[in-house]
Amino acid sequence: MSIKYVENQADFENIIDQNQYVLVEFFATWCPHCQAFEPVLSEASDQLANEGVIVAQCDVDRLQQLASDFNVEATPTLFFINNKKVVLEHEGEMSMEEVISFANQGKNA
Repeated sequence: MSIKYVENQADFENIIDQNQYVLVEFFATWCPHCQAFEPVLSEASDQLANEGVIVAQCDVDRLQQLASDFNVEATPTLFFINNKKVVLEHEGEMSMEEVISFANQGKNA
């Protein structure tokens, strides 16, 4: 599993500053959709790590201000960040193939 768990705002900023491509998932521990999506994202993160994409997870209950800054209204919500800019957003679960495709679109945005 190659997922980085974001501890706080500074941690998030460091991840964004130090990596060109970041796939961010905003999730909630109590969310059944997030729980179902976890193994998919975990498997995808291993493949994406080989392609230079960092996968980061943000718990909306622990990082409420960050979730608010990103206007997260549902979980899971994914953002693809390319060179410190959000280039894609997706709300809801995806298959592993869809996650990989989402990341590839983000890399080319």
